[in-house]
Amino acid sequence: MRTLIAFLVLFSYNALAKECQSELVVSYNGDWKPYFYQFGNGLYEGIDFTLLNRVVTAMGCEVDVLPMTEARSIIELGKGSFDISIGASYTPERAEQFYYSLPYRQEMIGVMFFNNAAHNRHTPLRDVLEQGGVVGINMSGYFGDVVEELKAQYPAQFVHGFSLPERISMLSEGKIDAVVDDRGALCHQMKGLKVTGLASLGDEASDLVLSDEILHDNEVFFLFSRLTVDAAYVEMFNHHLERALSQPTESDMQCR
Repeated sequence: MRTLIAFLVLFSYNALAKECQSELVVSYNGDWKPYFYQFGNGLYEGIDFTLLNRVVTAMGCEVDVLPMTEARSIIELGKGSFDISIGASYTPERAEQFYYSLPYRQEMIGVMFFNNAAHNRHTPLRDVLEQGGVVGINMSGYFGDVVEELKAQYPAQFVHGFSLPERISMLSEGKIDAVVDDRGALCHQMKGLKVTGLASLGDEASDLVLSDEILHDNEVFFLFSRLTVDAAYVEMFNHHLERALSQPTESDMQCR
């Protein structure tokens, strides 16, 4: 049973937690380090996933992960096949169909490319496109108005790659010239490859470089299905989320 029954609104937060008898089902669309990823058979971790677990555990509930493709995720959330998505940006259209949590982190969109004579960390994405460069991006994602305008202006120069490791592999193989994604995720991937875009090490130390350009800056939310979760549940979730966010956490995403 995933649907929270309506009479829970009559109780305090502690009583609400005691009444929770079901798991909260979250969709998993593939590794998105450092936020949500699989590291074993049915085992998951990541900054966002850990936060979600802390909040749901405080409510007396459990998290269950349902793997599915990204293309199916938003469709199935609307149908009530699962309860929550991680890392959602706000749009008025989604707000009409889904419940939003409080914002739980700030997302900044950036661009990464090879550090060479043509590109360094001061190179804007527009320059890469004006030079005929090809950009790898998850075409189903939203990366802000600047990227949307560039995609409309240079439609043939944006190619799809769902996962960030896939796009970085395309970059390493010379199939594309730049990768657009969340800066924290780009930073994490670069550290994993033992290369860095950190200015303190100097451009000469890098094979790949994370541009200084911030393409988009927005808040990130958990997104709930209105078919399986009611407003009382979201209110309780936000209460515990606010408490969790007030506690210090460690982060390894210092590439800015």
